[in-house]
Amino acid sequence: MKKQTGLLLTATLMQMGLAHAGDSIFVKEIADHSTSSNRVHVEFRANTESPELGRAWLTASYSQTALSDADTVPPKAEKILVPGLSYSAANKQILYKKTDGTSVVCADNVTDAIFTSGYRITGHCVIETVASTITNDDGFHVKKSPGIKISLKIKE
Repeated sequence: MKKQTGLLLTATLMQMGLAHAGDSIFVKEIADHSTSSNRVHVEFRANTESPELGRAWLTASYSQTALSDADTVPPKAEKILVPGLSYSAANKQILYKKTDGTSVVCADNVTDAIFTSGYRITGHCVIETVASTITNDDGFHVKKSPGIKISLKIKE
């Protein structure tokens, strides 16, 4: 039998349009009785193994709570698709396409010769995590639980 965790993940990805500068784009809600905004790490990632695809996303890493102290639950990492986010292989940048058709550079790929890999945030796309109360209605019961809302704020 699988070990149960206290994690309730609400996969409520909204159909979101592209944003204007200054807009906050709702990305995802993570509900867990143990999750707090300081225990959620969100970062930009891209498919650099197949850069011609131009795919980029956010990865949220967070801890899960076991039902008892004897249970061990590894941290969870989840890829989150954000419409408008892409990877430019030519410039090695993660971009966000705004409604006016222009793009904002969210992060630069900083892979170097010593095999250090990652992304340097430019400050034009700010990832925000905010504590919230999440409502889950399964058709039989309405349950409220603490959680985190993840948003992406586009700046000029």
